[in-house]
Amino acid sequence: MDNKHIKNLYDFDISESSNNRIHNWITTQWCAMMSASRGNFSFKENLKRSHELKAVLMRKNYGVTQVKGIYVENYLKPNSKEVLEHSFLIVNLNGDPEFKNFIIELGKKYDQDSVLIIPMGGKGAYLYGTNESGYPGLNQIEDVGDFKSKDSGEFYSFKPGGIRFAFKKQEPVSSASPEWIVVKETEMLKDYSNFGKMSIALKADPIILEIDKYILKNKYHK
Repeated sequence: MDNKHIKNLYDFDISESSNNRIHNWITTQWCAMMSASRGNFSFKENLKRSHELKAVLMRKNYGVTQVKGIYVENYLKPNSKEVLEHSFLIVNLNGDPEFKNFIIELGKKYDQDSVLIIPMGGKGAYLYGTNESGYPGLNQIEDVGDFKSKDSGEFYSFKPGGIRFAFKKQEPVSSASPEWIVVKETEMLKDYSNFGKMSIALKADPIILEIDKYILKNKYHK
């Protein structure tokens, strides 16, 4: 994702059941947040990159939920700029032991400032830097705090027109806490037709092979 503080939110019609599902996944599975967008690309190019990233995530049998926000790319730098970013909430539904490593390498491939890693239980979520130009810096970590359930009434809420969720620390941090609005129901590979699955495989398999080989050769994200 391009860092990072959110300036606006967009409301969409999402069901209460989706609200409960997202809450359950974040508290029972390893999850992540990332995007393929960059501010220096056109809308058309960013859309293409997003479709490609989504295909990779679906092919890995992760749960994929589209979310949206406006972020500051290159946060704390003179060339910072606001970017309307289409991101994905990614759920490790198949128990992939390399989930975190795979997401980090995807962030590097798509030249993102960072990816957000959410440990099972939603506690201690952190940004992992995936390029040298953005915040928090390549292979650097910035703690963003804990997932807040809707019962807290402060950082996660369902309302007519949208679901909003966030991660928050008690003490001030150097960048604003990420916050997103869900814009589409969660998708899984099993929901696609056979033709759809083949199309996803053709687009995603070369990227997955490239990253899997790299992870196998360089096991260093612990």
